[in-house]
Amino acid sequence: MKNDIALAAFVDRLAFVKARIADLKAEEEQLKQLLIDSGEQVIESSSYRVAVSLLPGRVITDWKTVAEKFSPSVQLVTAHTKHGDEFYSVRVSSRSAA
Repeated sequence: MKNDIALAAFVDRLAFVKARIADLKAEEEQLKQLLIDSGEQVIESSSYRVAVSLLPGRVITDWKTVAEKFSPSVQLVTAHTKHGDEFYSVRVSSRSAA
């Protein structure tokens, strides 16, 4: 591994940042819920304005199930199947005590 000490520091910093983001997201959700629970549609501070709106849920069609009802051939499915570009995934987890 290249420069183990520097990379280990990056791992620790990434884990710290992700933990902070998780904490901030939880706080964000709590604050949003407080504003929703207020029953107000528009709430203003000296610097910001919030609009609270109830939106309809998305309509989602399960096209895979619909298509399967027509029993398409493997060749037809393969011909119309697209693959996304490859990408990196970086996951962080705590180490178990050795």
